[in-house]
Amino acid sequence: MSPEKPPPFRSKLSDAFIRSLTPSGKYADGDVPGLYLQVRASLKPGKSPSRHWRLKYRLRGKENVFVIGRYPDVGLKEARELARTARNSVTNHIDPLKAKKAKIEAQWRNEAGEVITLHGVHDPAQKPTDAPLGAPLPEIVRS
Repeated sequence: MSPEKPPPFRSKLSDAFIRSLTPSGKYADGDVPGLYLQVRASLKPGKSPSRHWRLKYRLRGKENVFVIGRYPDVGLKEARELARTARNSVTNHIDPLKAKKAKIEAQWRNEAGEVITLHGVHDPAQKPTDAPLGAPLPEIVRS
């Protein structure tokens, strides 16, 4: 028996090739250095394998992996653009993983702020229909 050979290296990935992938493994894209698609077979029979875009980079002597997103939610073109942006961040000594986390936290804070300003302070005893239409929102006292 011969050991299973890894898939041949492709200079660039294509959508048709990505959709046809079923064997588990890492498939490098020749367009952006460090960008690859990781395919993992599903443990459930009959379910398609998961495919995630990842970018491998080195910053301050440490190797890191930046998860871009899941295919097909993040397409090939978008994954390449996001990988190029992350590569530029690495060139400027900015960790794309920390930048992504900071962006997500800022979005959460922004959404939480909108909820507070739109609905006022949450009082479990007060129902949304108790206030007449057009009534002013209660003032928010922050301590």
